[in-house]
Amino acid sequence: MTSLVRRHATTLPRVLLQTPWPMVLLAVMSAGLVALLSIARPSSAVPLFVVHLAAVALASGAAYLLDDAAIAVTAATPQRLWRRRAPTLFAGLAVVGAAWTVIVVLLNQQSPTPSTSALTIEVAALVSVAVAAAAVAARRGEPEPGNLVAPAIVLLGVGALIAQPALNITLFMSGPGDPHRRVWWVGIAVAATIVLLIASRDPATRPSRRPADPRGLSKRPSDRRDPLG
Repeated sequence: MTSLVRRHATTLPRVLLQTPWPMVLLAVMSAGLVALLSIARPSSAVPLFVVHLAAVALASGAAYLLDDAAIAVTAATPQRLWRRRAPTLFAGLAVVGAAWTVIVVLLNQQSPTPSTSALTIEVAALVSVAVAAAAVAARRGEPEPGNLVAPAIVLLGVGALIAQPALNITLFMSGPGDPHRRVWWVGIAVAATIVLLIASRDPATRPSRRPADPRGLSKRPSDRRDPLG
């Protein structure tokens, strides 16, 4: 038991150091923005627009968790895909969770208190979409999918936030009495998780092509020679 704890104690710092720095930077900026507004305006609630921006920033940072610049080398190792990705992925998600926990604590201290449970569902869905999109890009051979997915998440997220009032639509959580939006974001999270699992299948587990018949019976009729001809 002692050796197991000691092994994890030495592994954790190494895993945290492997966490992509853009993800850590965006997580710190997200929590820092909400903290700054909470300190600067203690008597006023943090605008919901800013909270949504923090959620989008956290999601864009999560897109970097599947980056592997040395994919040509690591892909040749006997370790399965999930085993290679798991340490960095879980460490990064822990950073996202810590940043969002700080934001939730700050939001719960303001009045009126927003629905942090609904906002947490929104963040989980956005992070799931970002990681799933990165997994699809990595599946198509992109070694650093975060460079493609993160800007797209920011553009789409900020664009949706700006377009909501003009188009008279509500995509992001607007308050506690918004059950339809909860279902919307839960559905997005489930769909993104399914895409992530499919895109993260190990190539070794995919069905291989049927081997050729050693007797030549699998050849097309046109390829067979007529013994009488």
